Amino acid sequence: IGSSCSPIMAAGRAAFALLLGYFGPAAASNADWWRGPELKVQAWTWNSAKDDLSDEARRLFSSDADVLVVCQTEAKTGIRKLTDDSSWGLISHGEHYGVAGGTVSKQAMSIFLNQKRLRLEKTTPPEEQWKKRAAAYGVFFQNDKVMATASVPQVVEVTTMLHQTSKTGKGGLSADLRWAASKDRKASRTAVLCAHLDSEDNDKRSNQLAKMFAEMRTSDTVERKAMRRKPWEIWEEPEDAFASSSDVCPAQRSEMASRRLRGSAEELPVDLVILVGDLNYRLRPYGKEKIQVTSQKQISWEHSKALAYKMSDEEGRRTMGAWDPLQEAMWPYSSVLVKSKTEKGFEFVCNQPYSLYPPTYKMMNQEACLQLGHALASGSSEDLDGVAEKVIECYGNQKEDRWHLTVKKDGDPPELQLGWLDRVCYRTADGSDLSVTILEDEGWVDSKPSPDHMPVAVTLGLTHFRHHKCDRRAWEQTLPERTTVTEMDGKAVNCLAPSEPAILSCQEGYAFDTSYAVSVRIRCDEATGELAVVDEERQSHAQAPVTSLKCVRHAATTSEAPSTSEEAVIPGTDITPSHTHEVAPIHSGVDGDHGGDHGGDHGGDHGGDQGGDHGGD
Repeated sequence: IGSSCSPIMAAGRAAFALLLGYFGPAAASNADWWRGPELKVQAWTWNSAKDDLSDEARRLFSSDADVLVVCQTEAKTGIRKLTDDSSWGLISHGEHYGVAGGTVSKQAMSIFLNQKRLRLEKTTPPEEQWKKRAAAYGVFFQNDKVMATASVPQVVEVTTMLHQTSKTGKGGLSADLRWAASKDRKASRTAVLCAHLDSEDNDKRSNQLAKMFAEMRTSDTVERKAMRRKPWEIWEEPEDAFASSSDVCPAQRSEMASRRLRGSAEELPVDLVILVGDLNYRLRPYGKEKIQVTSQKQISWEHSKALAYKMSDEEGRRTMGAWDPLQEAMWPYSSVLVKSKTEKGFEFVCNQPYSLYPPTYKMMNQEACLQLGHALASGSSEDLDGVAEKVIECYGNQKEDRWHLTVKKDGDPPELQLGWLDRVCYRTADGSDLSVTILEDEGWVDSKPSPDHMPVAVTLGLTHFRHHKCDRRAWEQTLPERTTVTEMDGKAVNCLAPSEPAILSCQEGYAFDTSYAVSVRIRCDEATGELAVVDEERQSHAQAPVTSLKCVRHAATTSEAPSTSEEAVIPGTDITPSHTHEVAPIHSGVDGDHGGDHGGDHGGDHGGDQGGDHGGD
């Protein structure tokens, strides 16, 4: 049968396929990589000279993040070669050599895209074509190298550069990531800096940040110098650089806002800056907390023991967080990194890990720290005394039969040889509607310190809705059946500015089941994106979501308002619906491009910049 009937059967199948419009599944494109308005970015940093990173790589590359940012400082080996391109696609990499503790080590930054769900088409230069620079450190010569560019069409374009801020090799590596627009997200721009700041001087750290930030902003040396004179303004953008939060309707959109909806972020301002690495900010106890320091910069036994108990539980560590120069609250010794612009600061927000895990530095004794890490990771119910003993053995120096914590600098207040030095900080630009949430903050307490830092992984959620919550495409699916939304004058509505009133009407022959009303006044709640009925008496806020309404067939419906004696109040409110507006025949549930673009292929210019494939969003 197969041989004699196969031509007929093949023809039949072809005809059937034509009838159904089916020729097999469409080939996946890079655009299918996106999975909603949130981009999940995990930033991992470790100051470590460990030779074998295979255990850390297995854990790191099991992440479900969309993007991995890896920042290694004082490293001997990079982590990038411990994964294959089929799972994680490398889109940015650089290596910068320097001297720390008398030995040459490198700082390495690698950024990967998750390819587990879709293998991406991308263009990256082979390693032999990466930019190289011979660098001399005393008698040592090393080749710094950087993968300068990468392109992943419909996803991201990347530029990577190297920064040097000292003769010993301190500095950083940065990436400019220009994210393409997707069906759920606007185009946006993210700058990432992997940094290793000075360990001795706070002013040097501030100057290093200003230098690298200025280099990230412009290649013009004159402009860089001007920026460094007012470093707190480096990440400022012109007032018209972003669409405002109310810039949601096509008629209101600026050219910059429309550009974000069309595609690439090539010429857009930076929405977000992420800073990750060994920032070298140590704890500085101040106020009533006095730390007694003995000779050789050792803290007295009694005070060392008290600090060990603080580090042993969440509440104690939270108390120590008040001494952190990168804490959010303002205090006399806050870093310029987190100070406000009015105090000439960069206004970054840093992860606040105090209650989650102990200080990431200085972990002096590897085996003791490993025991402490296993106890903390396993949720051991060991008594506080036992944990405190492990803490002081991990972070302390032994003198005779006692362990002592140490200080970096004596003074009032002293700078402890202790703190959450390995951090992730970020700053969103004023006016940008990209939002950032810390989804997870992990100290890898069960990794063996090598030599004295703990690895840290912080996961950020970057949300950048393509459509404002009050855009029709966001709320039309929640409209009651047989209803229409119009402007106050009866024109069709495709989006509402925050607090802009509109009319919700039942179709002809129907009325709301709570009264004879055929229409009510509504507006969009900017915070929730919900349409709600306006309180006609106060008009100060909206109540009763429209989802609580229902249109039912009613023979007596009319566009004229019935007498007030016939009116009913919407349940749960004191709102009396409005009746004075005629219905424009644009119905809830219409599809395609009828009455404005609903995300179809025919948006065009009808009704403004409404989307689709022909000159729209």
